Amino acid sequence: MKKIFRILSYVVIAALMLSCGEAEPVARTASPAENTVQAYFLTGDSGNVETQEYLDPAARSIPVIIARVLERDENDAIIPASAPEITVNVSIDDKTGLFTIPETVTIAAGKETATFNITIANTVETGINYMVKIRVADNQGNVYGTVTGAPELTKKFMLVKWVDLGEVTVVDGFLEMLGIPEYKVHVFWGESTIMYKIPGFMTDLSDNDAVVNAPVDFTFNIDAKNTFIADGPSATLGGSAVRIFDSGLPVDEVAGPGAGTGNILLFTDISEEYSHFDAKTRKLVINSYYGFKNLKGTTSGWGWKDMMFTLPALPSE
Repeated sequence: MKKIFRILSYVVIAALMLSCGEAEPVARTASPAENTVQAYFLTGDSGNVETQEYLDPAARSIPVIIARVLERDENDAIIPASAPEITVNVSIDDKTGLFTIPETVTIAAGKETATFNITIANTVETGINYMVKIRVADNQGNVYGTVTGAPELTKKFMLVKWVDLGEVTVVDGFLEMLGIPEYKVHVFWGESTIMYKIPGFMTDLSDNDAVVNAPVDFTFNIDAKNTFIADGPSATLGGSAVRIFDSGLPVDEVAGPGAGTGNILLFTDISEEYSHFDAKTRKLVINSYYGFKNLKGTTSGWGWKDMMFTLPALPSE
């Protein structure tokens, strides 16, 4: 009996193998990379799929850079065959109807990027934080992601009238150790908001050429309860934004003996818990983590220190 079952098993297996051999071949589906032009919005950070901008009330457009993944040779030059002229389909999700973009954007032959504008309607109001989503067409987006952007981007922006509150003297616990007792900056207030900024206080050192050394405003909020709230780049520095001081000293000297040339002062984090604002004296203390980063990308931490200055009174006070 066992022999009969064994023989029947062999027959069944043979029949299955024959039926598989006669099946029509399954068509191979191309991978997303083969189906697309691998376009994406350039933000300087693959994890940065949401940006916040504060614009002058007169602004009527917001520039957006669209890029594509190209092949390069051993000298990092673009291989021409990988860079034909292409037209990328883009769309916008805007529930207000106040913002528009072109339906297509052309990236010229041999070029990696192109720029287009989000157009702002004249009826957009100041002091309101608007949000839109823009995206590359599904069959053209770089679905694998890049180190410098994403195929879908949420852009938040507000029209703000910035009022210059004047010059303030900053005492920095970290710089005091380096023999720099104080320095001066201008502080601005966003009219009718809880926002403040120090223009160009930091510099973005992203590795992407499109945003290297772009000035970054140090922005923060002080709410109705007089609570300090980190905002914008200062809330999510992550080691990408730095402060470079005009101390009149060589950078390596400011960094200290043996630090090496090209070292620059680095913010890596801000503690809201240990930062505070005194409404009576208007003294603002911002607790920050400091360190150095050289041009080769090597970093070294120094620890937490306070940056302090007196916030000028608002015009309405």
